[in-house]
Amino acid sequence: MINHPWTRRFVLVLLVCCLVISGCAGKLPRTRHLTVSEREKALTLFDRFMQNRCNGALDADVTLEMRLLGKTEKVPGMLQALPPSYLRYAAVDPLGRSLAVVVTDGSTFTMVDNRNAEAVIGPVDSSFWNEFVPAGIYVEDIIPWLRGRLSDQDVRITDVHGDMDDPALVWLLSETSDGLRHEIGFDPAEGVIHRHILKNHDNGAVVLDVRYSRYDNGDEQCPVPRELVVEGKSITGTLTIRFDRIFHDSIFSPGIFQLDLPDHYTVTEVE
Repeated sequence: MINHPWTRRFVLVLLVCCLVISGCAGKLPRTRHLTVSEREKALTLFDRFMQNRCNGALDADVTLEMRLLGKTEKVPGMLQALPPSYLRYAAVDPLGRSLAVVVTDGSTFTMVDNRNAEAVIGPVDSSFWNEFVPAGIYVEDIIPWLRGRLSDQDVRITDVHGDMDDPALVWLLSETSDGLRHEIGFDPAEGVIHRHILKNHDNGAVVLDVRYSRYDNGDEQCPVPRELVVEGKSITGTLTIRFDRIFHDSIFSPGIFQLDLPDHYTVTEVE
């Protein structure tokens, strides 16, 4: 068990924002039945959306905002991601100096606190990692969630409904083999997802609820949401990820997702 308060706080902020948390959600949608023609049109446009694989790199300046217990805290940083499962996030100070870094290649992770010269390394199936990310949630799911997309796993739509409060949205329901139910708030006209709710199939408990807005159209085939709002009881508040600046057509190698730690750093390995 890692008990350093800053390390645990930083990991919680990052992973709750970027990964999957157990918790409650915002107001759940009220739905209505669709006509046959409305349903067919929605499914056709959703199929077109899914055909755009969007496997390019994601490179952005971001701000993580955490609002809980009446207080707001903002953390600027830089995010780089390379499908299927390479991810790097660095929290920076006002001068752009790296305060902390988290990297993963989908198999292992490294979390570094530069202010205290400390690091934690280990596999993503470790008990430490699973303190924040439920077992069965994979790193390769993170990048699609950040981009307002769906992971490459097979998506089998079982039902389609309209939204009673927002006529622009349809709700596509999908159940996966791991016992999870996806409720996808899709805008057929814009070709983007505005909300994605993940529920436990057995008891209906909300695992994840993400709302997407302010899509950037720098890439017309694969627009990126500039704001993601995540809610969950694990933090007793609201977490927001804002993409302040998106760098289109970035190219970087997997090498940036490997960290060479200075010799004087204290490194803790977890299993």
